[in-house]
Amino acid sequence: MSPQSDETTRLRAELEALREANATLEQQITAVTGMMDAMVDEVSAKSRQLELRNAEQARMSSFVTNVMNTMDSLLLVVDRFGRISQANAATQRNLGLDPASLVGTSPDSLLTEDTLAPLRAASPSFAPGTVLFRTILKQGGLEMETCLHSRLPGAGHFILRATPLYEHNGKLAGAVIVG
Repeated sequence: MSPQSDETTRLRAELEALREANATLEQQITAVTGMMDAMVDEVSAKSRQLELRNAEQARMSSFVTNVMNTMDSLLLVVDRFGRISQANAATQRNLGLDPASLVGTSPDSLLTEDTLAPLRAASPSFAPGTVLFRTILKQGGLEMETCLHSRLPGAGHFILRATPLYEHNGKLAGAVIVG
């Protein structure tokens, strides 16, 4: 055999090996692309599900807010730290207090001294600002006739009902006060 023929044979073999390697790489790329497409489809489907859940949650939140704000009774939601996290529109109608201004405050701030003093005396270890919340937790609920601070003349006399609020796992979430 001539040296040129050996070179041609070697080049053909090398070319065939490159073609096989290229075919193998194309198969791998096709497989990876298929897996990536499946992953993108799955992420897209989960994203659509999440969007639907978010829309449903927003709708339900709006519904609950509308229900809360159309109630004639005061409704206060207190977080697990004893601070008001939500107040309905009845606080404005019945007490002359902006519901947003109550968020982050203690429900004790709504009680008159005549109401707060006996609660404090019954549980002197409760820190200031936590008396009503801690009393609700200690008693597992509360019902009492009381006067609340009001900016409106002749307003402020209420029957308050309160209950602790727990998450589905039993962890304390706060309390709900209705009056």
